[in-house]
Amino acid sequence: MKQVVGGPEQLGKILRGERQAQGVSQQEIASKVGMRQKTVSALELDGGRSTLTSLFRLLSALDLAIVIQRKSDLSNESSW
Repeated sequence: MKQVVGGPEQLGKILRGERQAQGVSQQEIASKVGMRQKTVSALELDGGRSTLTSLFRLLSALDLAIVIQRKSDLSNESSW
C-alpha cells in the first residue's frame, strides 16, 4: 500500500482505514502498544492534535512506516 498524505485529516482517514482492513478495534490496537483507545480515536479523527510519539506508536502497531519524498518526485512514480 502506498498513499500520499496531504494533511492530518487525510492521515487519520488512512490510519482508520488500515486498522479496519486489518479487522482490529481501536481498543485492540491501543492495547498492543500501551495506548488508550481515546488516543487512537483522536489520531483517526484529528491527527493534527496528537503527538508524534502517539502517531509513531500507532504506525508501529499497524505495521506501517512513513516515507519522506519530494513532492516533485511523486509525478515520476508510475505505480501510483
